[in-house]
Amino acid sequence: MPRTAKAKVALPIGLDNVHIADVLTDTEESATYGTPEFFARAIKATITPILAEGTLESEDEVEIDESAIIGYTVSIEASQLDDYMRAKIFGHKIDADGGIVYSENDKAPKLALLFRSLLSDRQNYKYAVLYNGSFKPNEETYETKKKESITYQVEGAIEGNFYTRAKDKVARYTLRSDTEQAGAKTKIASWFESVPEPGEAASELVETQAAQTASKPSNAEG
Repeated sequence: MPRTAKAKVALPIGLDNVHIADVLTDTEESATYGTPEFFARAIKATITPILAEGTLESEDEVEIDESAIIGYTVSIEASQLDDYMRAKIFGHKIDADGGIVYSENDKAPKLALLFRSLLSDRQNYKYAVLYNGSFKPNEETYETKKKESITYQVEGAIEGNFYTRAKDKVARYTLRSDTEQAGAKTKIASWFESVPEPGEAASELVETQAAQTASKPSNAEG
């Protein structure tokens, strides 16, 4: 049924609760994960699609033009990684004295990434998970302390690529807490306790944020 009203959708205005979880298995039969762990105090996250694209031109026109999402590039700005999380996400080692050992043999592990974003109604959140990726070591900047001001030397952007998993070719899943669909609240309640799985796809697109859809506008509203 086509829409007959102007939709008012709450917008993302925040970012918190960034977590990571180990990818334990990623095969055509199964995808399993470890328990999510808190990542770092987040400042900003940018999620950019990685596309496989193709265009076929014939008869002086475009015959086929298509694209498919094969993954996402992720960039996270955080206040500071602690040594445990820095070693974990980049594959470094921690020695018996508590120091980080950086080696050319280090290999970043496969991870799932979870977070949420507060919406502009200040009551609901948009929850997200990316299922299969790894991070690259980031830039670190150090600067002398100034007498007249304090410069907080936060983490450089932490970047990584997250691709589709083998089992179902799913790369990402999002769920808003203002949805009225059955099962959403239960899934959201345990979002950061275990990596959430998408449900069965509906047979057709349906409205899920009915409470945010405004009534049919009057002529005076245009």
